Parts: sequence; C-alpha cells; structure tokens
Amino acid sequence: MGEVEAEAEQIAAGAAPASERMRALIKTAEANSERYIGDRKLHDMVEVALNEQWPIVEQHNERIAICLARIVADGMEPSEFAPGDPVLATKLVQTACMRFCHPRLMVECAYKTEPTTDQMVDFCVAALRSKG
Repeated sequence: MGEVEAEAEQIAAGAAPASERMRALIKTAEANSERYIGDRKLHDMVEVALNEQWPIVEQHNERIAICLARIVADGMEPSEFAPGDPVLATKLVQTACMRFCHPRLMVECAYKTEPTTDQMVDFCVAALRSKG
C-alpha cells in the first residue's frame, strides 16, 4: 500500500491539470487491482484486513482521499472545475469510482466491461465542471 500511496501523492502534487491528475490517480488504483486479483496470498491478506477492520486499511483510504481532495480543490481554484464544496465533491468522486478502487468490488466487477475507468472519470470531470 505504501507504493500506491507514494504514487498517489506524486500524482496529486503534479503540475498537470486536475482532470488529468484525477484520471491518473483512479487509473493507478485500478492498475493495482491486477496485482490484488492475481496474487492469491495478497488477496487473502487484504480480505482478512477488511473483515477485521485493520486500522491500516482506514489509514490507506484516508491517504488516498487526501490526494484526491487536493486534486479536486486544485481544480476548483483556477476554475477548471466549478466552485463548490471540495470535501463533498471528493466524496462523490470516490463513491462514483469505488468499483475501481475497493478490493472486493475489483473482484466482483473484474469482468464487467462498462463503465470503463475513462468513462467514469469523464463523467466525474463533467460533473465537476458543471455550474449546477
């Protein structure tokens, strides 16, 4: 999880437009699903961690949420996204993209072809750009 968090922090701190950084962050989480799904030992360990509610899982989720919140807030600052509540907007994006980030949903949705990550990020970016 440390590798994912380091990559997420690097993406969040990048100079690219917020929409590009958001796409990169979600795709990074999705790319890790291949490792999670393909490595049975890792899969079993993560399943136990989720079932037993290990604090490290919540800490990891919070670190990723902080990175996404930075991206959303950065996008609202120069008007790439419409002004609004960046905390709520972050929660909405997280919820919309959960199947690409949550280990259990990654497994359950692994063979579903739509929506794709790009389609979901496009949807989220369009919603963030909307003036209401």
